[in-house]
Amino acid sequence: MIFTYFCVIRFIVDIRIHTVANIKDSLAQAFQLLPKALAVNCLGLIIVIMGLFFFLIPGFILASYFVFINQILVIEKTKVIDTFKWSFLITNKNWVKLFIIVFIYNVVAWGTGSLTKITDIYNPLEVAVKINLYHILYYFLAPLYILYFEIFMTLLYLQIENNRL
Repeated sequence: MIFTYFCVIRFIVDIRIHTVANIKDSLAQAFQLLPKALAVNCLGLIIVIMGLFFFLIPGFILASYFVFINQILVIEKTKVIDTFKWSFLITNKNWVKLFIIVFIYNVVAWGTGSLTKITDIYNPLEVAVKINLYHILYYFLAPLYILYFEIFMTLLYLQIENNRL
């Protein structure tokens, strides 16, 4: 999935700066960034999970500070540690708004995931049908949520960068 996000981010940036959006080039650039991307996302995940251990709020705050790491890595081509520093600097002034965005996104994603756990103990056949339909719905919608979130955050990052310059 990370590979797909990077292709989409690169594609959006190409369109936004009015260059010819080339899927082949986007794929090639995303493939080159894959090792760095895995390192950045794994490190970010570890930091956010450590924050979640100290109740939920610190984890969401850290997630809002690191929400732009994929965009910074793809667009600015920074080093792993510099990606986190840059994301922190950019989000520092707007972290409350980003916290709300990250929180709402997670509530929607969790809500969709919780549909797979709806059960009715009185009718086992109905339970099986409901659970299977909800699982299909969830596994179809979850990647779309994540993809739309990355597109939204890429456009937001580009807007923040334009206002900062």
